Amino acid sequence: VVYVDDDYELGLMASTYASLINAPLIIQGYNEEVDLEGRKLICIGNVEVSCDEYYNLEELQQKYVDETNTDKIILVNPDDLNIKVDEEFETEKGGTVYEIYSKTSLGAPILAGAKHEVIISTTATDYEEVDGFIEGKIEELGILDSVEYLTILASPPAIPHAVHFTGNS
Repeated sequence: VVYVDDDYELGLMASTYASLINAPLIIQGYNEEVDLEGRKLICIGNVEVSCDEYYNLEELQQKYVDETNTDKIILVNPDDLNIKVDEEFETEKGGTVYEIYSKTSLGAPILAGAKHEVIISTTATDYEEVDGFIEGKIEELGILDSVEYLTILASPPAIPHAVHFTGNS
């Protein structure tokens, strides 16, 4: 059983790892009625149970990379639950849509599990900070020379996808 602290960023990677090892995922504070007696517990984050293995986010990302030998990364912004375009849009059928382009990171574990991609996350919204974060994380994970794919799973307000230069430079 993968048992994770009630932390969204940890939950994204923990659910991906649970999928990899075909184990149930329990988030601390939820499903407390599940009997964990006699089960091997892999704990992620600061949890309040006795576990067989403990990992923080960086350790779990490294374990995932080591076990999958992946060359793929998904970048998300865990703050995208609250980053949105807060306007009113009318649909062709007369309905109204509010708060678009948010919560994109919720899809990351599904794609990561299917394609064996490691999830990395940053709350930075400046393209230079994001670029530096990606390069640092790739180096930290020891996959600097092997990364072939980067998927940015975010709306432009959460992680900028392009830089628009003005002037002649």
